[in-house]
Amino acid sequence: QKFSLGGAPLDSTYGLQIRNDIVASQIHRTEDRIRLDGLPGIGGPIEDSGIDETESAAYAQEAWHPRRWLRAMVGARVDRIDADVNNEAATAVVKPSGYRGATQLSPKLALIVTPVPELDLFANFGQGLHSNDIRTVIVGSATTLIARATGGELGATVRPTKGLSVSAVAFLLDLTSEETIDGDT
Repeated sequence: QKFSLGGAPLDSTYGLQIRNDIVASQIHRTEDRIRLDGLPGIGGPIEDSGIDETESAAYAQEAWHPRRWLRAMVGARVDRIDADVNNEAATAVVKPSGYRGATQLSPKLALIVTPVPELDLFANFGQGLHSNDIRTVIVGSATTLIARATGGELGATVRPTKGLSVSAVAFLLDLTSEETIDGDT
């Protein structure tokens, strides 16, 4: 069934996504690219972890074209991340082990004005996420598994000839945090 708003049709898009990453992560002591752990007086790896992270999402978008020169899109995405890390070696210096899960709803909005067929002026706003390294969440240096990202952009696309598009964009992105493991510290 087709829906409309103000006499203009709505174009609906819905979807699901799932991704699973299984990672074996090791950080070793080295000198001149030679692994030192296991030598006399030097223990095992700094870290030896098994990581299992599953990301699943559902999304919906409605596109609306009320005038020849005006388009609008509104959408939302809900993401779920479940992550588990287990220390794999008793000799590891850092032994993160544990589970965390988190969910986030992210809205999206886009407006496109086309004053002439060769020019689009657009404004976009949306939220998304960055997933912090589960090891940093378990050991306490990251406060959350999901770091919210909020962004906006203003831009223009010019089509001077068939088959050629040129765009210019100004954007702002705010990321609440980004925690990573640095094996060299």
